Amino acid sequence: MPESDYQYSSTSQMASQYGGHSESPFQSLKQGSYDEHALTLDPMTRRSEDYMSQMGEKIRQQAGALQELESYKALCEKRILEFCPDHPIPVLPEHLGKCIPD
Repeated sequence: MPESDYQYSSTSQMASQYGGHSESPFQSLKQGSYDEHALTLDPMTRRSEDYMSQMGEKIRQQAGALQELESYKALCEKRILEFCPDHPIPVLPEHLGKCIPD
């Protein structure tokens, strides 16, 4: 095999260059030994999670406000129909200031 195609002819050669470990970097994870500190979140990840949490809360608040507005809309439409049973629903800007005949 030409040297230009492969830098190492064996795993042991590669291991000798990288500190004598012949296993892959993921082998220790498979065996269950890992560095717990490597699993802690870096500050950027924590900020990202905080941001996502804040955005989730904002979306929940907006959804609640939207539900309240939809309920109020339905209440207003019922009240309009009590005053004028033939009034078209939904109320449009063109309806404002015009008399809807009975």
